[in-house]
Amino acid sequence: MDEKKKSMYINRKFMNENQKIFQEKQRIAVEKFGELFEDEIFFALELVYNQEFKQEINKEYKKIINSSKYIN
Repeated sequence: MDEKKKSMYINRKFMNENQKIFQEKQRIAVEKFGELFEDEIFFALELVYNQEFKQEINKEYKKIINSSKYIN
């Protein structure tokens, strides 16, 4: 039973981290491209179907993550 609880905890933590990453990338898109990307469904679809957009958002996200590592 402990293994099952541990697995459920890890899955919830993983899902929570993914949601935080998604929200941060969405915030970047809103700042960079405007209010069009405030809709989560539209933003998610744009990430799936527009590879150039996805690469640009990932690049910006990595810049932020890397800069915060050096600051801390």
